[in-house]
Amino acid sequence: MFFFITLFLLVPFAEMWLLISVGSYVGTLNTIALVAATAIIGGIIIRIQGTEILWSVKSKLTQGQIPAGEIFTGLMLIVAGILLCTPGFFTDFFGSLLLIPWIRWKCGETIKKRILGDLSDWRGGKMWEARSMHEHDGSGNTCVGEIEIPEDKEH
Repeated sequence: MFFFITLFLLVPFAEMWLLISVGSYVGTLNTIALVAATAIIGGIIIRIQGTEILWSVKSKLTQGQIPAGEIFTGLMLIVAGILLCTPGFFTDFFGSLLLIPWIRWKCGETIKKRILGDLSDWRGGKMWEARSMHEHDGSGNTCVGEIEIPEDKEH
């Protein structure tokens, strides 16, 4: 929570400082033109990459796979679009970084580790043993069974 409060307070100051610095160097109208250009170019790039992601999602769904990575990439592109449409060079910089696929992948891996934790515990550690009590019998074989409801035979 402290991180978001700090971010909420520091980003506007960084934006103002950069806008004033660039404006004093290249002029006010040129600064406004640069901010508008980054928003337009970013929007075009997001539209192109977003269309590619939608086709990838469609392809995965027709193959019967879950497009989790593509959905997350789409969410990262939405964040990039919001950052690029926000006036200022500081947010444009981070929005532009999210347009690079490798950086989006790295951010996704970091967020996944932060949310899910270390997945090695799921395979060989205590979490697997806790799950195996419900899914396996004592020999390590999976138990499979059927339930038959007598009322279903009459209809």
